[in-house]
Amino acid sequence: QRILSAMDGKKHWVVKRDSPTMHNHLGKGVFFVQSPNDIPPSNKTADGTYLVQPYNEPYLGVGKYKRKSEVRFYLGITSISPLRAYVYNEQWVTLASHPYDKDNVTECMIDTHLNGAIRCESIGLSTRQLSQTFESYANNAGMTKQQASTYIERSYDLLSSIVHAAHPILEAHEVNRGITESGASCWHHLRVDAGIAADFTPYIFEVNEFSSWARVHWTDKGRVAQLNSFRELINMIGLDKHPLPASERAAYEFKHKGNWTLL
Repeated sequence: QRILSAMDGKKHWVVKRDSPTMHNHLGKGVFFVQSPNDIPPSNKTADGTYLVQPYNEPYLGVGKYKRKSEVRFYLGITSISPLRAYVYNEQWVTLASHPYDKDNVTECMIDTHLNGAIRCESIGLSTRQLSQTFESYANNAGMTKQQASTYIERSYDLLSSIVHAAHPILEAHEVNRGITESGASCWHHLRVDAGIAADFTPYIFEVNEFSSWARVHWTDKGRVAQLNSFRELINMIGLDKHPLPASERAAYEFKHKGNWTLL
């Protein structure tokens, strides 16, 4: 009721439907609403699979880059007990297909999930320009170095707080307890999709765990950060080496962490 009463028919809200059994990705399950009448009836939302949250006004670049963006961060978790979680120091940015017009917002101005559920023909930028490193995007969009640095620092702080807040739950899970007790090695490679608010505050869209290393990641220049994070994670954990005892893994990782930063 609090959310419904806040809807005035002007501000956009984001509705996301997902669950552990639905596995909605690439923009699926996401739609935008402005009034309570746009939200599915209570007999459908009562199953707990719907999330409704306000749509944050984004940072908009200049010229052809006056459009919504999505920043993709890469996380590596190499131990739960004790916790060792890292963030990769390269980011990949995807852009909305259409320039942003706050007086006439369409889904093609909001959707930044390239090849997602919403299909839009690019206006003003080539398909290749819709995907680039954060460093290139910040320069092209007119960010100052200080603004770009502020956003990255705030993002790292936010990611660290999320990981550490989730740690007690992860550590208590029976699978993770078994891994710790056995001394086995286990690691996770995650991608966090985040937005940039107008004041350079980050906000999280979703967290994805990679299930495969598809060949497209080796050849798509727009995914260079993703490719590099794969390679350096493998090197950091010594996947090509004889398994290390649990007591020696942290020291090995710190010595071979490359472009990874401990959270």
